[in-house]
Amino acid sequence: MFGALRSLDYDAMGDLFKHGCTLSARTRPRRNESIEEATHWDHVMFLRRLPRNIRDRLARGCDVLELGCGRGRWLSLMRGEFPRSRFRGVDPDPDTGAEPGDAETAGTTAGADIVYMGEVLLLTDRKKTLANCARVLRPGGYLLVLEGFLPERVGTGAWEAPLFAMQLDEALQGASFIKRSELRLPKEFDRPTFVTLGGCVALAVARRRRGAR
Repeated sequence: MFGALRSLDYDAMGDLFKHGCTLSARTRPRRNESIEEATHWDHVMFLRRLPRNIRDRLARGCDVLELGCGRGRWLSLMRGEFPRSRFRGVDPDPDTGAEPGDAETAGTTAGADIVYMGEVLLLTDRKKTLANCARVLRPGGYLLVLEGFLPERVGTGAWEAPLFAMQLDEALQGASFIKRSELRLPKEFDRPTFVTLGGCVALAVARRRRGAR
């Protein structure tokens, strides 16, 4: 379904190959529907493989900010699963109906215990976005980054073909998936750990150090 919806503007591939011309992510037809189709499985596996310490924190109640929340599917799922926690989401696309906000700047300083981004980091200025996450998180808080990570080396794994096909789609809008080794966090964070959700999709989890400024 993601591929079918995205293909509505694949006539633009000619200009990409000939001249390097890309499309704005916010001008693509039915963009929000296609993103929801692509990330539904992410949300299911996120809950299934969420680390116990994060799950316990959410169950007790904490402040959560989602950067790039789209129409709020993840937020709705999480509110139902963890009613004691407080969830807020922002998105730069006005068609989502979400509170407006960019991943590079949104959020209150030290206002969140958890910051979540699902298939969002690849579409932003990575360095500015991750620095903003450090600003928004309270000491001891957690950054959760869910992405389709490129393999460190090109191989013949069963899940690599669809990922590289989606990489071509991202190239149409000037974006690129990253490798796990390319997730370089600001000094305020501990080294990330990765929870594989299936195929090349993984959840990176990093704790903001206490006392870091």
